Amino acid sequence: MSTIRPPLAREDRTGRSVFEPPGRPWPGALIDAIQALTEDAREAERRGDRNAARQGYERALRTLSPGVPGACARASALLRWIARTYDADGDAEAALDCLEASLAIAEAAGDEGSRGHALNVKSTVRWRQGDSDDAQRCLLRAHGHAL
Repeated sequence: MSTIRPPLAREDRTGRSVFEPPGRPWPGALIDAIQALTEDAREAERRGDRNAARQGYERALRTLSPGVPGACARASALLRWIARTYDADGDAEAALDCLEASLAIAEAAGDEGSRGHALNVKSTVRWRQGDSDDAQRCLLRAHGHAL
């Protein structure tokens, strides 16, 4: 097994590269890198730095590879989280674009849970836009996909 050497580089608090953990073979090293990027993005979102959060989620999405176990579910989740940052910034159209992509990935993968999550977030965005009818439709569809 070979180890992966992604183009991105970052060190954790101890100075160890998060992209090349000692002895971690493919796809483990890539999963670790995606997890580290996602955790950093979530921390930025908790601090209220939605732009940094969005950039972190986007980096994690670009780092994702189809060979990674659960790649579709991860991609769908990352797109939902990106959508959430756009929605919080008041950019509903960008949020809805991300949610449509998240939903398409979930549907293509047959991932009912991710599909329900995307529809649930979409219902929130539509409700904030003032379209309570579409919000309700999305929510009812989301409940139909609940696990």
